Amino acid sequence: MSKIKKFIKLFLNHDSILFQLYFYLKYIISKLRFHGLTEEFVFIGYTGTNGKSSCANLMYQSLLGLGEKVALVSTVNMAINNNLYPNKSKMTTLDINIFLKFLKDCKKASVKYIVLEYSSHAYVQQRLKGIKFRQINLTSLMADHVEYHGSKIKYWEVKFNIIRNILQNSKSKFFCNENCNTLLPDDLKALVYGKNTLEKAGNLKDVEFGVGFTKFELFGEEIKSKLISELNLNNLLGIYYQLLDLGFSKENVLSVVSSLSPVKGRFDYVTSKDFEIVLDYAHSDDSMENILKFFHVQLEKDITVVFGATGGGRDVYKRPKMGRVADLYANKIILTSDDPYDDDPIEIANQIAEGVFNKDKCFIEVDRKKAILKAFEISDSNSLILILGKAGEEVMAVNGKLIKYSDMNVVKEFLNL
Repeated sequence: MSKIKKFIKLFLNHDSILFQLYFYLKYIISKLRFHGLTEEFVFIGYTGTNGKSSCANLMYQSLLGLGEKVALVSTVNMAINNNLYPNKSKMTTLDINIFLKFLKDCKKASVKYIVLEYSSHAYVQQRLKGIKFRQINLTSLMADHVEYHGSKIKYWEVKFNIIRNILQNSKSKFFCNENCNTLLPDDLKALVYGKNTLEKAGNLKDVEFGVGFTKFELFGEEIKSKLISELNLNNLLGIYYQLLDLGFSKENVLSVVSSLSPVKGRFDYVTSKDFEIVLDYAHSDDSMENILKFFHVQLEKDITVVFGATGGGRDVYKRPKMGRVADLYANKIILTSDDPYDDDPIEIANQIAEGVFNKDKCFIEVDRKKAILKAFEISDSNSLILILGKAGEEVMAVNGKLIKYSDMNVVKEFLNL
């Protein structure tokens, strides 16, 4: 980061009058340039701490499977109809001008539905201002972006304001994962979905989780999904209710939900003769605990985990917590680089290691490729290797540059896949 940028960040913040005026002027200019464009689509939004990319991709798959014209903007990837490609911007929600240019391409392709993630940064920076959403889904609510927003409560309030803003449109519907429904303020009422909610209502039965599948009975229909874990089951249930709300038949919705494929970089499962590997985007203590605890319970195997933490002033408070979670559930820990930006990756790894009490099972290798290869070296057929933090991403942010890098390519190269 340049000295000028550091100076600006020191004396100005995103909610200052000057910055808000800047964001508002960008919105006005974009609105004039692309007048009326946003009114031609049905917008479906996902917000929350975790799960946005998974849900957005699953909805995109579902609408394609139902024969609709659909576009996608997620942290992982973007798409216009069947043309799916990586999102190389490293932005969950695109800059308003880039996004509206994307919508022009969508119009040319006769797209009806636009599925996208709505980040807290995007709300503060007015990147989606003026867009009327048909649906908004709150996928989870934990602590995140504390350095940017100032506190967990302020971050949550931004999420609630996203929903309030969208619900000003009387045609909008609000869906909420059961894992965060109790955190909602009194003025926000949602259609709540999730495993426990549907089981209590008698609509979900016989749930069985495996390493590469989930089985269940939904409204009398037996489904075996390729998606893994209770987290993904909840995501599927949310998609089910959203599709019904959009007017699709129950029969068609059940059929398309059963055929959904895992999202790239989310519980990606790779197996070979000697190894089982799972790659996931989990990059916080709570998301790490979700995935580590799931496999700790489901498998009678040792767990080797490879992960790091984001630099550039992000995730600082999370780092020791991430180490502690890994210490609780993993047998071997390899700390490495994630997206260090301008920070020293060794310093980041050392800060994570502060949370690891059992130091003898912890290794530091900041070269991420070497760290993954070390995981194979110290693991065997009785181990599960979890590679967390980047998953489907194809670049790494280092010293102001985006360097080409892929966890999956490293794994496939080692396994000769």
